[in-house]
Amino acid sequence: MKKLLLIASVFLSFNHWAKEFNIESRVNELLKATAQKSYVEFIKSGSAEFKNLDKKEFEKVANQLAPKINEGMKLLFLTDLKKGEHVVHLYKVSFKNEDALVRIVLNEKNQTLGFWIQ
Repeated sequence: MKKLLLIASVFLSFNHWAKEFNIESRVNELLKATAQKSYVEFIKSGSAEFKNLDKKEFEKVANQLAPKINEGMKLLFLTDLKKGEHVVHLYKVSFKNEDALVRIVLNEKNQTLGFWIQ
């Protein structure tokens, strides 16, 4: 019985790590698209609603963040928050001279529903 519990524990830990790795990869993809000011790349993995993001709004934010991202950044997973039927994944992004909070929400198809940098 102890072996079964240990195996289950290892599997669940690995599954949690794999999930975080995929989400972190998505965050990095979105930050890279922002740094490159690429609206098409930014929305490509999004839900239908996410793809309705106003291009001018994206450009406004990308113009502010691209220089900071391009100077270098470090991403750190903080936690997950359950919000109704969705989970909000929180990351800290450290730029050269400041930090920001990143929130991302994915749907069951792993499409981006929302992405915010504060």
